[in-house]
Amino acid sequence: MKTKLITTTIWLAVTLTACSEPTPPPPPNLMVLATEASGEDQKGMIDASFLTVSGAENCEERVEAARAVFPAAKIVYSWHYCAYSDINFEEFGHEPVPTGTAYYFDLDFSKDGKTLKSVTTYESNAACEKAKKGVCIVSYQNITE
Repeated sequence: MKTKLITTTIWLAVTLTACSEPTPPPPPNLMVLATEASGEDQKGMIDASFLTVSGAENCEERVEAARAVFPAAKIVYSWHYCAYSDINFEEFGHEPVPTGTAYYFDLDFSKDGKTLKSVTTYESNAACEKAKKGVCIVSYQNITE
């Protein structure tokens, strides 16, 4: 009886510990690369690009490759995340100067930066800054379904 009680107690402790461990996020599938916005009306703003990646190593390699050409293109690197997200964005265009519609997003990342939890769209950067939960950016890639 004593052995059965000890075995049951150990099994219960192991089970509870396994259930309480946070589940790690899936591998990164999204590179979020932020630079200083270059538009005349965008001084002080962050411009973000979104690219599909296949894991953390692929993401970091692509960030390194992009950063290598930034000085020649007069692009100022701000930050990046290699994150997992269910949110999809339009294809990244490799134009030296952004073209098309500007989208203003509030990006809400997990505390460790490994998951892009949500994206909220705003009419302007000022509206984003007023209501933000995460970081406000401008992008030329919209969210896709």
